[in-house]
Amino acid sequence: MIAAAADAGPPRDERASPHSVILVPSHNLAWTGLRAALLAFPDLLLLGAALHGAEALAQIVQLAPDLVVASGDVPGLPLVTLLTEVRTRVPRACLVLILDQLDRDVLQTASRFGVEGCLLWSEVTPGKFHRIITLVAGDDCVVGTRRVSEGFFEALRTRRQSRPPGGVLTPRQREILLLLADGLSDQEVARRLRRSRSTVASHIQAIATRVGARNRAQVCLLAARQGLLPDGVADTASARQPQDSTPV
Repeated sequence: MIAAAADAGPPRDERASPHSVILVPSHNLAWTGLRAALLAFPDLLLLGAALHGAEALAQIVQLAPDLVVASGDVPGLPLVTLLTEVRTRVPRACLVLILDQLDRDVLQTASRFGVEGCLLWSEVTPGKFHRIITLVAGDDCVVGTRRVSEGFFEALRTRRQSRPPGGVLTPRQREILLLLADGLSDQEVARRLRRSRSTVASHIQAIATRVGARNRAQVCLLAARQGLLPDGVADTASARQPQDSTPV
């Protein structure tokens, strides 16, 4: 259980925007602890929380938070469904799981969906929770404490043979993939994200490796076939498939 925060850490840079968070707690006790931890730090903004699946998904899609923090299955929303929906409908959102116990199946699911942070309730303090949230929001991947790390990587090893080549897409790669599926060129993607064209090209190369594409034309098509695009977007991307055989 997370207690009231005493280790608030360094002063916040007031110029920085707070990291927005939606909580999907599995029970009221989890909600109370997570809410207390979030409210203790001014650089974290609690957008909402829901103990029921339909309400949780509606909030996530409507508010598009920086992070979704979940603690397991909630009524009407198994954890794997939550992860699938967040990854496909709000690809920029990062995911943090807080678990009651080490469970190999849950950790395998976490690795499959590229969950950025994973912790055990018994090992969480407010200060540690805050540090991990801010690290994840800054594009780092945090696998909690040593116990969680050992369990996570053991679970990862057991499913390595079935894992697609190239691993899981990062939040930035998912964002770029959606823009490619929407028909944007590399230059247009770079302009939209305010990144250099070479940076975007590097991300596209990583996506191509992940889906096994040999050229630019195959990236969205193979991504759609592998379930990396929402159904509606996948259909549009397949219909719009460019005849560009240039290697990526």
